[in-house]
Amino acid sequence: MPRDLPQKLRFLDATIVIAAIALGTFAVWWTVPGLGTIRKQLQVSTAPGEQAFYVIQSTVLTICPYLSSASLALLILRLRRPRPRLRRCLRQPGMVASAAASLALAIEAVRIVPLFALGSRSVWLSKLFIGPDQQICFAILGAWAVLKLGGVWRPEPSAIDWAGRVVGVAWIFVATLSSFRYYLI
Repeated sequence: MPRDLPQKLRFLDATIVIAAIALGTFAVWWTVPGLGTIRKQLQVSTAPGEQAFYVIQSTVLTICPYLSSASLALLILRLRRPRPRLRRCLRQPGMVASAAASLALAIEAVRIVPLFALGSRSVWLSKLFIGPDQQICFAILGAWAVLKLGGVWRPEPSAIDWAGRVVGVAWIFVATLSSFRYYLI
């Protein structure tokens, strides 16, 4: 029986990563008005807790779009052929983290995009990238718990799986940081 070897990175893979970085940069640019407001509030605030709140808020607004695009890109990279059998891919924590994050983003898109298209003033398209950090965190934690408790946690020694695990841990960190900021005020 042939052994499934890790996928080697190719030119198209690098192109997908560059496109993900460009998408993340565009999403950060899209949220610039929100970042400008936060920077003005940071300059006016005097309480140390309030300043820390605005620093964390701007950090989360900057990081989440990149994590969103990285999650989607890693899922695309993992599903490209040649790849291991899908059954084996679904046991890899990096693939599962990317899939869980992408699914949470898709659910958020189903909720936000129609409101944005209808002209709702309370919904910004940028909330698609920065709003669901808590949902993504819980989706990743739940998926990883299922892998671990089911005894099928099988990390692959490849750059794609490793990057997926790093992005999963980053989502958990960002969601924790995002929740913590409210205790500073």
